[in-house]
Amino acid sequence: RFPGNIDPLSQISPVHDAMCACGKSEIYEDRLWAVRSLQNMSAESSSMLRFATGAILEVLRMCAENLEQEGENEAAVSALANLCTNAATVVQVANSNKVVSTLIHIAHNIEYSPNVQFHACNALSLMAVWFQKFSAVKKLPVDSNLSPLPTMKAAGYMRWDFNES
Repeated sequence: RFPGNIDPLSQISPVHDAMCACGKSEIYEDRLWAVRSLQNMSAESSSMLRFATGAILEVLRMCAENLEQEGENEAAVSALANLCTNAATVVQVANSNKVVSTLIHIAHNIEYSPNVQFHACNALSLMAVWFQKFSAVKKLPVDSNLSPLPTMKAAGYMRWDFNES
């Protein structure tokens, strides 16, 4: 809760280990305070990259899926949304195991609170904006016949190709 503590704490490896251990705990309060801490620390841009690791993203994903405790899943989804606000971390979030599918599931599952669903949609839309920006940066070669991205055209492989051997 004190922004001045975030950067020094995020540089200490045992803090990451403690957040992972507490985030996987059987005790609800341990998980809740671990993900709330991660939510606060992931809100600081200087420390985001340190928290976009596989182990922490897996803890956030597991806690986000937990329907039994709303505070836990709200803090976890909010932390994931925080990590999606930065270009340096959004690719790690998208490439992590099952995080995007979890966010899509939460966004479309009415069993989650509207606030949790909002944060999941926010994280997904932030990813989409970053990926669109990434694709727009790519310059096409002068002799290319490709259209600039996004093309908004569907593509298939050998669809209705009647000239097959």
